[in-house]
Amino acid sequence: MFLSLLRYKNFSSISTATLISNLCKTIVWLTVLCSSMSFAKDHKFTNVYNNDMGHFYQLKLEQGLSLDVFVPSNSKDIRLPVLYVMDGQHYLYNAIGFQQTLSAGIHTMTASPAFIVVGINTAKLVQNSKRQRAQLLNSNSAQLSKTLVEHIMPKVDNAFHTSGQNLYFGWQFAASFGLSLFNDYPQAFQGLLLASGPYYSESQIARTKDTLALNKGLGVKVYLSLGEKEKHALVGHEGLIEVFKAAGRATVDWNYHYHDNYSGHIDHFTTPFDALSKGLTWQFNDYHDLTFYSLQDVEAFGGVTAIVDYFKRRAKKYGVPETVGEVAHFTLFRYALEENNYQAFQEFERYLGEYKINNRFTSYAKFFAEHDNVERAIKVLKAGIKQHPQVHQLSGELAKLYLIERNTKQAVKHFQQALDKAKADEMAVAQYQQQLDRLL
Repeated sequence: MFLSLLRYKNFSSISTATLISNLCKTIVWLTVLCSSMSFAKDHKFTNVYNNDMGHFYQLKLEQGLSLDVFVPSNSKDIRLPVLYVMDGQHYLYNAIGFQQTLSAGIHTMTASPAFIVVGINTAKLVQNSKRQRAQLLNSNSAQLSKTLVEHIMPKVDNAFHTSGQNLYFGWQFAASFGLSLFNDYPQAFQGLLLASGPYYSESQIARTKDTLALNKGLGVKVYLSLGEKEKHALVGHEGLIEVFKAAGRATVDWNYHYHDNYSGHIDHFTTPFDALSKGLTWQFNDYHDLTFYSLQDVEAFGGVTAIVDYFKRRAKKYGVPETVGEVAHFTLFRYALEENNYQAFQEFERYLGEYKINNRFTSYAKFFAEHDNVERAIKVLKAGIKQHPQVHQLSGELAKLYLIERNTKQAVKHFQQALDKAKADEMAVAQYQQQLDRLL
């Protein structure tokens, strides 16, 4: 801008208003540049709120921007991925809600790692002028990219326990900016969630093609979300997909969700929900615990060795223990039991250690006894009695196992205990008494 003034050979030919206007624009441009360069030294995060969910921090920036940062409370001693959310004043809590629902929630299933959410708050820009936000994300995108990658991200990494895995979310112009951001710094983000990009220009797509050619095997993951009524954006999305296809999944793994949100009037405004739910689920599809519904499912996955390897890779990437997930562990042994496959059960235990049974005690005891492991069956029933001391059936089944072992003394003992517990069950009382009469 300043150089454009120097092109005039005769300053007297410029109107006073034009000269002042251009000078003001130059001063603003230089102020933005200088403030960006001094950012890392002059700003600190302020802890503004803590609760059971986590810790909230704020950081004010120049250019009318500020940061709102959420650090989950269940993340001690774990290095966390970071999700950068443009327009955080609207979408910060969508991202927090996703992980609060799926990261070690009420139940044991985990589909999301804990992660830090950095909301880039543009509210003041929008209040001043919506055009100001649009300019920052478009004509000034290179400067914003530099501020984000060279100043904001190092500041976040220095202040918090980050893992180096970074994701970016943006809606509308912020989605288009996300593609420019990737082309400016292709290795800064491992995942992009781009919702309702209004256009991806031919020059952007061509540049993306060049970027991918120079970064083969990059492995970035890009999720594109577009509402059915956003037909004006189809050409750009389809052009981008063609570039992704040509680059190959090893360079860019992509998922394009062009969908109907049941109301065309709000398609454009609901794609963030899609990107911050289905998109994040897809981004973290190498993290979630595994659920199996049959031994055939286990074989299709690659067997127990493949399951162990999955959790080792997960541990390496996310800094969590290598232990096979609780749900995966449970379902492996559950279907070995239900399909009466003792060989599979033994194989699982060779790789995962002895399975600690804390439910279905009678079923597991019968399973072991049927496969000539009465000692293990007795152990299971004793554990069951300890956990449920008033359940007469457990004592009765244990007495029967001692009969198999020809240990009459223990059989009598446990039939008597079963009889004492079954006073309200007349049929059971008669059966236990009959057994005792035979043995005494």
